[in-house]
Amino acid sequence: MSIHDNFTISTDHSCEHSHNASYVCNLAGLFEENDVHEKAFRYAIESINKNQLEEDFTLIPLVNNEIPKDDTFRAVNNVCTLLNMGIVAVFGPRSSFCIDAIQSVCDVKEIPHIITKWNYYPLRDSTEINFYPHPPLLSKAYFDIIMAWEWKSFTILYEDNESLLRLCSLIQLAKDQDVLVSVQQLDKQRTGNYSSELYADDDSILPELGAWNLRTETALIIDAVHMFSTALNDRKKQSSLPIVNNNNMLRCNATDSWEHGYSVVNLLKSSSYDGLTGAIKFNNEGFRSDFVINLFELREGGVADIGTWNSSTGLNITRLNSEEQIVDEESLRNKTFIVIITLTDPYGMMKETHETLTGNDRFEGFGIDLIQKLSEMEGFNYTFILREDKKNGAKDPVTGRWSGMIGDLLEHRADLAITDFTITSDREEAVDFTVPFMTLGISILFRKPFTAPPSFFSFADPFAIDTWAALAVAFFVVAFSLYIMGRLCPDEWTNPYPCVEEPEYLINQFSLANSIWFVTGSLMCQGSEIAPIAMSTRMVAGMWWFFCLLIVASYTANLAAFLATENPLELFSDIHSLYENAPGHKITYGAKEGGATLRFFTSAEDGIFQKIGQVLKEHPEYSVKENDEGVLKAEEELYAFFMESTSIEYNTQRHCDLQQYGGLLDEKGYGIAMRKESPYRKRLSTAILKLQASQVIDELKRKWWEERRGGGQCSGNTEAPEATPLGLKNVEGCFWVTIYGTILAGLFVVIEYLIYILKVSKKARISFKEAFREEFRFYTDFNSNVKPVISNTSLDKSKSDSDEMKSKTRSKSKSKSKSRSRSPRPRPSKSKSSKESQKSKSNGDSKSPVSYGFILSRSIERLTETP
Repeated sequence: MSIHDNFTISTDHSCEHSHNASYVCNLAGLFEENDVHEKAFRYAIESINKNQLEEDFTLIPLVNNEIPKDDTFRAVNNVCTLLNMGIVAVFGPRSSFCIDAIQSVCDVKEIPHIITKWNYYPLRDSTEINFYPHPPLLSKAYFDIIMAWEWKSFTILYEDNESLLRLCSLIQLAKDQDVLVSVQQLDKQRTGNYSSELYADDDSILPELGAWNLRTETALIIDAVHMFSTALNDRKKQSSLPIVNNNNMLRCNATDSWEHGYSVVNLLKSSSYDGLTGAIKFNNEGFRSDFVINLFELREGGVADIGTWNSSTGLNITRLNSEEQIVDEESLRNKTFIVIITLTDPYGMMKETHETLTGNDRFEGFGIDLIQKLSEMEGFNYTFILREDKKNGAKDPVTGRWSGMIGDLLEHRADLAITDFTITSDREEAVDFTVPFMTLGISILFRKPFTAPPSFFSFADPFAIDTWAALAVAFFVVAFSLYIMGRLCPDEWTNPYPCVEEPEYLINQFSLANSIWFVTGSLMCQGSEIAPIAMSTRMVAGMWWFFCLLIVASYTANLAAFLATENPLELFSDIHSLYENAPGHKITYGAKEGGATLRFFTSAEDGIFQKIGQVLKEHPEYSVKENDEGVLKAEEELYAFFMESTSIEYNTQRHCDLQQYGGLLDEKGYGIAMRKESPYRKRLSTAILKLQASQVIDELKRKWWEERRGGGQCSGNTEAPEATPLGLKNVEGCFWVTIYGTILAGLFVVIEYLIYILKVSKKARISFKEAFREEFRFYTDFNSNVKPVISNTSLDKSKSDSDEMKSKTRSKSKSKSKSRSRSPRPRPSKSKSSKESQKSKSNGDSKSPVSYGFILSRSIERLTETP
């Protein structure tokens, strides 16, 4: 098996005697992603080596900084590799999943395992030494403080599940004393906005590093290395056996172990050490059970030490009552502040007036009124100045200088800054903020769902697809039933010649085509010329009519509602559906350039926020310079604008086509900014809290959001609109179905006509062209509804009759002037064909009756005579 983890090795992989009579020993450090802990580990070893005596050990760090968080198999393999190099202790890791697995290896090989974080399930009689204060004792310290102040309730703000587990003892103690406990997790999305924690950079682990910038676990690592070095040197002095045997190289697949391991662990448990984190002392289980906690109180001028707590004497508080606080002799009365603002609706705006105004009278808005209220309460004066570019401030990553309003504060061009100023951790590094005067969160501004255009087959909407399918099945089943029943029922076979009492054959009206036509006419409420005669066919027809009555009534009633209803088309509902549907609907999204909202997405480390932030990084053109520009794009384009919820509320009161989508993506607040360690921060914060308690801030918000500058025009319940006529879009499908049906019927007529001409040409033994010409001549004679049957004899007779008619017409025109009256034309004699027809009839040959609508050629002559 090959191991590809990164090991940093400075010298031999053993603990051996060197040329200068000092000993060299390797300490293994297991770290993950936080380089600060590794640098603290290296710094502690370097500090020890610089100050060691000649007979002391020289420590060499063996660092593995790629320990996986949840891959215990790989972590164990890495530790086995380090054991094979020769080590005397293992420091870390931080991952709870890996600690137990590595601990099992250290126990077998009797290697001290030193950790600086709380372990969930520590093993008894193991080689583990935990420098983190024992959580049950910490919980007792917290509870003693709560009881000293006689609190009846308190809130626990925790970061992750491990943080909450460490406080289980505190919750249980509070429950036993009937103290109400509220629990709330902060920063679930890990944005870092809940606090102003400062992480040290690559060169920060130095002696001159201030304690305010040193994290607890970093200090614990330094103390652990120092204390272990002391215990290792003490063991060398106590033991007659060499500390190192065979270069201290151990194999995980062998049974060997370090014979001095448990002795060093017992020395650590029984000794004490004063380090950066105070006095360090362990109990027999390896927990840090004896430690001191200093209590501080935050005051306007800084912090004050008010007491201590330790596991032996408990709580010792030197001051309990708030009356003993140092009274601030300075006040804000008669002071003058320069307040910088931006023209951001509705926080700061120019007054709309025809008069020429100067000074503070030029401005109005929520922020202007808030400063006025604070001035009335605290008695200070103020002068407004304007930031033209509306930039709140951003830190230059190269120079480290702040721009915008924060830069104005730091360079003493202004004392206070008020606008839609979001309180974030990076801004709190540079300036101070008052308590939030308004709480809010990021949300999405987008157009309201617009009405979807009617579908082409909107007339089919009253019935679902399964209803239409069932209706089609019923249609064909009833038609086929009529066809079968009509052929089986004797009453449906009728005499085609009512004058003949005993006909030679009967006919049936319910052919398959006629059955379908009967069912179609009934369904369309138009009827047909076909009427059932038998009881069974009439029963089927009656049931079908009843069915059609209900179906048509239901369809008609539902159709009116569907055609008059406008269905809104919602392209997305929240941030997840926005990210998924944006490419398909060609939606773009963005935020204000350089604002806290944009940084919220671009600094996200995982989840949907990180994906959104990646898109915004790749497309900077999606972001806008001003909020007003983003609102305009959201109103006119398919553009989703990420914006604070209060600003969204303000704009939706004035732009009725816009609305907020989804809930709040985070929680934050707006505050008044000032320089660091400002002496008037507490007074302004207290005044803001008083304004909130007296509902003054709520009144100001109602004034500028709902009443002034066009506010309230989009709020309130709107009356139900009156019924509007249906447009062509709502029913165009019906028209097109009729048009397409007519066109299709015309196509069928042409096909039927051509097929008929083909049959006639074959039967009459004439060319297709001649048959087409003769038939077309009769079809275009719109003065007659009678057409002869084309045959060879009929064509010849038609030609002779035409010639005869033309000659008679000429003779009649010549004699018209001589006589106006005309003698009756003698009855023509029967032709040979007529005689043969009568003879055939007299002989009983009636199997080929003359078809309905056919007339004899002699009758054509009568019809064509001029009266």
